[in-house]
Amino acid sequence: MRLAAFVVYALTASAQSSIDSELARVAKSPYDLAKFIESHENFDLKAAFVSLGLKGEFFPPCESHCHTELVTVIEPFQVILVIHQLQFDVYLRYRKPDGPERPGAWKFAGQFETMQRYYESQHEVKYIGRKPYFLATSQGVSGSDWGSQIEHWFDLALPEFEPVFSHTIEYSYSGFPDRVRYQISGYINVVEMPIEQIQVNYTARFEAHGDLAVIEYNPVYRRRGNRFVFDQQKSKVVEKDLDALLGGTDLMSPTNEEFLHLLIQPLKEVASAKYEGLKEQHDWLVRFLAQCNDTPEKRELQALLKSAR
Repeated sequence: MRLAAFVVYALTASAQSSIDSELARVAKSPYDLAKFIESHENFDLKAAFVSLGLKGEFFPPCESHCHTELVTVIEPFQVILVIHQLQFDVYLRYRKPDGPERPGAWKFAGQFETMQRYYESQHEVKYIGRKPYFLATSQGVSGSDWGSQIEHWFDLALPEFEPVFSHTIEYSYSGFPDRVRYQISGYINVVEMPIEQIQVNYTARFEAHGDLAVIEYNPVYRRRGNRFVFDQQKSKVVEKDLDALLGGTDLMSPTNEEFLHLLIQPLKEVASAKYEGLKEQHDWLVRFLAQCNDTPEKRELQALLKSAR
C-alpha cells in the first residue's frame, strides 16, 4: 500500500515538474503563455511567475480553468495578457521594441494583480490625444457596510507598468444605525491640453430615513511627471472632503462631524422644516446629533430643531 502511494506521488511530482518546465518556457511570450493556459487545467502559474522574476503573491492555482485575453496596442507596440481566475485577475505586460513585423524576443515589462469581491472586473484602453492608457479595475474597501471599486490608469508610453492615476468609480456605505447612508458613482472626462488633465464627475446620493441630498463633485487632476495630482484651483470640491467620502478615514466613511460639514445645507432644511412634516427625519437628526461632538454645525442644527418644534 505504501509502495503504491509512493508511486502515485512520484508520478504526480514528475507531471508537475514537466508542467513547471513548460510554463517557464512559454512565459517568455504572451501568445505562448495564453495558449498553454487555455489548453490546460489544474495547474499552478507559480513557475511562469518565477520565470518572469515575479512572486504572484495571491493569484490562485488554475484548479479548473483559467481564461485569458490579449490586449494589443500598436504604438508603442505591446501586448497585455489578462488572466482571469475566480475573483482574481493578473495583467502581464510584454513589449517588443522593434514592433510586430520584425523577429525578436519579447521583453516582459511588468505585472499588476487585482481582486474583485462585489464587482465585475473591467479593463480597456483609453487615449489622451494619441497616448494610450490601460485602465483596470480592482476591489477597494469591502465589508458588510462598505464596498468600493477602484480604477487604475497605466501610461503605456512609459517603461514602468505602474498606475499613474487611480480613482474610485463606485462607493457605497450602508450606514450603521442612525448614520447617513450614501452611494457614489463617478465617470471620467478626459481633457487634452498642453498638460494632460482628467476630470472626474461624481454623483453622491445621501439617505437618512428618506432622501436627504444629491450632490455633484467634480475634482480635476493634472499630469505632473509620472503622476496625476489633485488640482484644487480647478476642482469644485475640497480634496479632504472627497477623501472622507471615498474612504480616506480609518473608519472608511466620514466621521459624524464630517457628515455635519459635508451635509450642512440639507440638514438645515430638515431641521428647519415643521416637525409634523418630517417627523422621522427630525427624530433621526436628534439621535444623530447626540452622537456628534460639539461643533458650530451641531449647535446651529440643534437651535433650528428647537425652533421647529
